[in-house]
Amino acid sequence: MRIKNLAYFALPVQLILLICSMNSCVERNNPWDPVNTCSPEQKNLIIEQTAPIFDSILAASASVLAGAVAIDSLYRGVQMSNDSIDSVNASNRLANSAMDSLNSVIDSANLSGSLCDSSTKKELKAHMELLKIAGLVDSLAMLHNRIGVDSLKIISLIKSGNDRCQPSGLYSSDDEDSLLRILSGFSDSISTFAQNATRYDSLISDSANESLRQRNEDIMAYNAAVHRYNDSIQFNIAFCNIAPVVTGDSLLKRVQEARAGDTVLLDTGVFTAPLRFTHSGTVDQPILMLGSPDLRSRIVQSDIFISNINFIYFRNLVFEESPVDGIKLEDGSQGCEFVNCIFRSNGSHGLSIVDSDIKIRNSRIYNNIGSGIHISSSISEHSRIDISNTLIAHNRLNGINSLTAQLDLSWLTVSDNGQDGLRLKVPKLPITIRNCLITYNEGYAISRERVDGEFTVAETNFFANADGIFDGDTAYTPQSTFLYDPFYIDRATNDYGIDTPSVIYELEQLGVIIGFRNR
Repeated sequence: MRIKNLAYFALPVQLILLICSMNSCVERNNPWDPVNTCSPEQKNLIIEQTAPIFDSILAASASVLAGAVAIDSLYRGVQMSNDSIDSVNASNRLANSAMDSLNSVIDSANLSGSLCDSSTKKELKAHMELLKIAGLVDSLAMLHNRIGVDSLKIISLIKSGNDRCQPSGLYSSDDEDSLLRILSGFSDSISTFAQNATRYDSLISDSANESLRQRNEDIMAYNAAVHRYNDSIQFNIAFCNIAPVVTGDSLLKRVQEARAGDTVLLDTGVFTAPLRFTHSGTVDQPILMLGSPDLRSRIVQSDIFISNINFIYFRNLVFEESPVDGIKLEDGSQGCEFVNCIFRSNGSHGLSIVDSDIKIRNSRIYNNIGSGIHISSSISEHSRIDISNTLIAHNRLNGINSLTAQLDLSWLTVSDNGQDGLRLKVPKLPITIRNCLITYNEGYAISRERVDGEFTVAETNFFANADGIFDGDTAYTPQSTFLYDPFYIDRATNDYGIDTPSVIYELEQLGVIIGFRNR
């Protein structure tokens, strides 16, 4: 849509000339000059009454023109954004296909990363522009109503002036038509702009919603591929420089000798060894325990114990079938992290944490005889636990059983556990739960035995917990929580992907992720 500049700017110029003529000395042949029975006092009074309305119309006309120019610019900008996004989508799809052979696409991965960022930014920009257009449509509608009211005021003033200046009147029919024609032109322009903006907004919104779904699926597939790719590169670099351990005995020896900055590389295979760390890493040089990115480095039937040891990082490891806990940390161990790890089928808890601070990312904890995560504390110490994008499911006791710990839980799926999803005993430190799915647990979704400390639940979905959502905290009213069926793909096999009938899936297409995603 192009604006005819001369036509639009001619209108306010006419109006300005009219106003100037009314506020200056006029000739007798001026159509705005009262004739016959109108005294100069009457003339001045009518001019005084009418001038503010003229000023208002002039301001409105300027707003209309500014709005028209802005909408015209936004139309072109949004169209350019969508064209760019279509190009980015095509590039992302090509990149995703190329990711099937991860070891040979370093350059392609880097290029695709920049494209993915570009796609996200352009999509957000397009949405912001659409919001601006919607706001301008509302503004134009208000101006339309405003000019309609002003038209009535002008008509009323003209009639009043004519009635008081009988018999010939103050304004001729041509005078009245010329003024109202200007108003009518503004009104028609506003209506046209509003209709075009609404039509354009509808077209772009429909296409954006449809393309956004595919784009999000492409980006999520791409991100998963990049995670696998990065893990592969990290593993291959370590493999080229460090001799991997291949037996339980060599693993035990390497762990006992590891110092800050060392990497203990596990080849694919099964390792059985009672692991004890004797040295700590540092925040800048942690000790890294690194397994294969395809999770084929399995520590099986082992007793793994970390006591007063700091900054041990675990990557791409499976801890399974231990007669006790999958791993236990105690006595003030600080800064330990678990990324892309699995804790399954252990004889007690998946993880047991006593007076220690840890982070867990992109991991799965399921089918353990005890709780998925058991957190306890002595009188003087408290644990601080940060868990993100993690599945905690089918554990015989609770999903998470915590005594006095500070918890920061985000993007978790806590489901099908034998007791409560989250059991929070004597919570004194802040607990934050956001963007989680807490479903199908045999007890409560969240049980709190005493109401202490700061407690926040946001953007979290509860569904089908046997005893209800909350126990022991009637004073808390959940905010921004949902009650949707997540339509998991296959709970029996711990596949907690979200199927298409779910509202959770629809939210995901709009960029709102709730619960664990295998990425």
